[in-house]
Amino acid sequence: MPKRRARKRKGSKGGGSKQFPPMFKSQIEVSRRFRFQVTSQTATTTSNIRRSDLLNLLMVNLAGGTSSARLIAGVKVRRVEFWGLSNSASVQNTGTISIEWLSQFGPSREISDTSIPSIRPPYLSATPPVQSAASFWSLTGSNESEVLFTLVATPSGCVLDVLLDIILFDGESSVIITTTASGTTGQLYMGYLDGPISGGKWQPVSYTSLT
Repeated sequence: MPKRRARKRKGSKGGGSKQFPPMFKSQIEVSRRFRFQVTSQTATTTSNIRRSDLLNLLMVNLAGGTSSARLIAGVKVRRVEFWGLSNSASVQNTGTISIEWLSQFGPSREISDTSIPSIRPPYLSATPPVQSAASFWSLTGSNESEVLFTLVATPSGCVLDVLLDIILFDGESSVIITTTASGTTGQLYMGYLDGPISGGKWQPVSYTSLT
């Protein structure tokens, strides 16, 4: 004798589990690839990237001047990719690039790559080592001056991708970023990777920037 299928009550969906609002993550959290390029250097240079530099990557200008409001409350580095490219035909993509992950709990870890002249530029891909400073979240108002990693780049042309997890402000005390250049009221800007300082080297690619 064939089994009779149980009929669902009209209007019932899974026993009524959706009759009330479900749980959700109320903070705005995104993962994003940020791209930067060295545009104005003529020799190999070293850049120290601090917690505050990552927290200041997104800002809104307040009054058409040099004051902007920070949007990122927390940020964590997932991975970096680094290409030692060059804008100069005479340089031929030569040289060595490196990233050094710093830590208060053990030795620093440095990763480097050297080009094969006229064949390929240097390239590296790296994730923050366990217990390195960059392996922890950077939070607004907490140890913002700590250097997470150091970059050594060849002349203009180097490209760096930083993959970040980001949480936007949700009631934290506001933070005002002072830049060298003036912005436009209400405009969303991306900061330079090495901070809102005069002479910043790592400029955002394809995004309105302010330094």
